[in-house]
Amino acid sequence: MTRPTRILRALQAVLIGVLLVQATGAAAQSAAGGVSAVEAQSLSARDLASRVLGDVGSALVADVDRPAWGSDPGAWERRAGDWPPSMPPPLHALIFYGRPSAGSFGMCEQLLITVRFGAAEGTDARQMPVEIETERRFGVIGETTPPPGYYSQQYRQALEAQCAQQPVSREYFPADGSGDANYVARITQRLHELGIENESTPGFRFTCQEFREPCSDASAILRGLNWRSVRSIRSIPCPDGRHIVRWPRCFDVVYGISIEAGRRVQTLGYVNLRVVAGFPERDLVIESAEISRDSAVP
Repeated sequence: MTRPTRILRALQAVLIGVLLVQATGAAAQSAAGGVSAVEAQSLSARDLASRVLGDVGSALVADVDRPAWGSDPGAWERRAGDWPPSMPPPLHALIFYGRPSAGSFGMCEQLLITVRFGAAEGTDARQMPVEIETERRFGVIGETTPPPGYYSQQYRQALEAQCAQQPVSREYFPADGSGDANYVARITQRLHELGIENESTPGFRFTCQEFREPCSDASAILRGLNWRSVRSIRSIPCPDGRHIVRWPRCFDVVYGISIEAGRRVQTLGYVNLRVVAGFPERDLVIESAEISRDSAVP
């Protein structure tokens, strides 16, 4: 990681810490600093963030997911009146999205802030945040392999400019850091390519035991992977033994995928792939991928 990147990450960590301290302080203030279910529908994203996260939080926020009633529940529930109800939905949580900024190679990073609220006495009653979570999320906008001269300030500035032009996205995936995010994005792209190649690459092992019926077509599972389907990432110790790759990295990656079965698209739900990968040369090589029996649901 370059020195400018380390400085950027340190500043971001400090900023998130200030945000949480300020938000916690706001939660302890009088109800005048809270937000009601009615206001959650009418205020702008910046004004909502200012109410529950303070000035620092509002400076980070570009968009928000508000409470919604959801789809029509059916005739039985409609007997009491029209759907959706005229009153605003209950305010249980607000999800704020930060502006995209430069991540790792060919990737943008976006901060996601989830604010949860306590119970309210009515739609006009202001509620205070009781829990705040922050999460770093990443998306691919270009080539994720490090380009020549990627340590240069010129490359970093170009990536910053690209990410600044990106819209807020709900498709970015969570990761603890930009390094792991880049690694998993490259792993996912390579697994997708291996599915297209029908796993024909020498040395690659794909195992799929005690899973569902579509495992009989392992290539279809691999073809269904892309970075947008990543639900969670966990770096794990690599198994002992000899590896074909140098400096192996190992991950548990949970994907939410679907595959084409004839003319139908069948949803598999969550698939946990245990992946061993590394770099014998400049290009990423995947040594093995195993669908874990203890698949985790994010």
